[in-house]
Amino acid sequence: MKSGGKITLGEMLSAAMQTDIARLRDDLERQARATIQHQLARPKPPWQIGSRGNAPAVRILPPPTKKVRRRDRPGKKIVVRPIKTVRRHPVHLLETPKTRPTIRPARRQPSPFSFWDLPPEAAVREPPPTSTSARGRAEFERLITVGSSNSDAAGEELFVTIGLDFGTSTTKVIVRFPYEAGTPTIAIPAPPPIQAKGQPYLWQTVLWLDSQNEFKPWPDPYASLLYALKQGIMGTSPRDSLPGGATRAEAASAFLAFVIRYTRGWLVEHRPNMFRRRQPVWFVNVGLPAANFDNVVLASTYRQIAAAALGLADFRKAITVEAARLFLADPHVRAAAASPAEAEALGIAVIPETAAEVAGFAKSTSRAPGLYLMVDVGAMTLDVCTFRLGQRRAGEDLYALLLALVPPLGVEAYYWFLDQGKTEPGFIEQADNALHRVVWNTKCTRDPHAECWKPGNDLPVFLVGGGAKNELHHGLVSSLHPWLRQHARNEGMRILELPIPDNIDAPLPIADFGRLAVAWGLSYPPHEIGDILPPSALEDIVPPKPTNPTDRFVSKDQV
Repeated sequence: MKSGGKITLGEMLSAAMQTDIARLRDDLERQARATIQHQLARPKPPWQIGSRGNAPAVRILPPPTKKVRRRDRPGKKIVVRPIKTVRRHPVHLLETPKTRPTIRPARRQPSPFSFWDLPPEAAVREPPPTSTSARGRAEFERLITVGSSNSDAAGEELFVTIGLDFGTSTTKVIVRFPYEAGTPTIAIPAPPPIQAKGQPYLWQTVLWLDSQNEFKPWPDPYASLLYALKQGIMGTSPRDSLPGGATRAEAASAFLAFVIRYTRGWLVEHRPNMFRRRQPVWFVNVGLPAANFDNVVLASTYRQIAAAALGLADFRKAITVEAARLFLADPHVRAAAASPAEAEALGIAVIPETAAEVAGFAKSTSRAPGLYLMVDVGAMTLDVCTFRLGQRRAGEDLYALLLALVPPLGVEAYYWFLDQGKTEPGFIEQADNALHRVVWNTKCTRDPHAECWKPGNDLPVFLVGGGAKNELHHGLVSSLHPWLRQHARNEGMRILELPIPDNIDAPLPIADFGRLAVAWGLSYPPHEIGDILPPSALEDIVPPKPTNPTDRFVSKDQV
């Protein structure tokens, strides 16, 4: 039988082969559904069975919906149909100023300045490995196998939180046992075959796909290399196809599944006493740039991919394109995409990286309430965010994210910028605009009464990320100091260091803890990170208008 004069692949298969393929697919679907049901039936962590019921442990207020105005026929008045709204939170509730400010709804005026577009195929300069030793691959494969087959252990529950910093160039993992004596917290070394730049805790964010549509986490000379995995889902088309036929969402889910499997396998092998006669209950926190947290579509995509990844990690089959597709389409995974509470039911949460990054500081003796600037210099992005650290209830931290931008101005993006015929002064102008826009708009409308703007005070700044020590970016942040002294009339700014925790279990030396700060914060159980207010949940503050002294002048004619 022919279609359009050509024999199709389906027509070449015999009826028996087509029946076998259909049977295998049905079997795969049944096993995928059983895996999800097993996740839903797992014991709940203590924070999920408290007084909040089905509410997510990390309380994140969604952006408020607006009233819809509808104009009827000419001559009739405007009818307003009320829609349930989420009340915005005046930022002055987080710090009591001497005078009550005037409040107006937040507005985002379009700016004529626009940031450049990073090509979606942009790769970092460090090439991925092209081969690995037989011994290295065998050990890698063994730990991944162990990590996919230990979920049926019996005994008392062992609650484990995996902090997974899914980065553009590298991925980092820190694991915490929150309810065990001493709260063991372990930095997980990356598999030697794909460590980045010889850094033991940096896992290159790359993947391979072979001709059988099976994903591989190690270099395979006969497979297609897949890279820019995070960029792919951060863009507008996570369902676009990559070399080999997988979509960006499927590749990202598969990559995170391998990271989770390897992490669990490494722990079982290297910390066996923790798991003896215990039933591990895994929970995974994944970070999302603060500037994207008000992006409902992107936050939903992240939850869907993370939920599918945890399902794939539990799936005792090869991680193939078909398997990733099945988990991404599962009704429970799709529900997790739509609801943070449903995501936590499956064992995952998506948390703003800024809150995670500063969680260690918030829990240290160095913490102080107030306004801060976080500048995270990544490989491809420059994540700039102002936030206010406070406490809403006794012992619970509150992170009010005031204003955030995440333009493609990281260390590696600089070289792509030049490659497109642009200049270094142009790159500096873009980065300056991002920094100054966030700082100045925060001062003018988001938190004008903060103590840091007053004479004698300064703006505290966290400069973090893999590119924090890069000379160009460090200089750009340092230039805020004279600029603030001139325009804000305060004492400029000062750079703070994130405290290095003294209770981290590091099997290998840590050269730069700043690169692990997000993973460290994500390793806390969600309810311990605190409450998070995204920018959309906070109102702008309008500084009071200056008083005209002539308004109080009394002329002789008025006497």
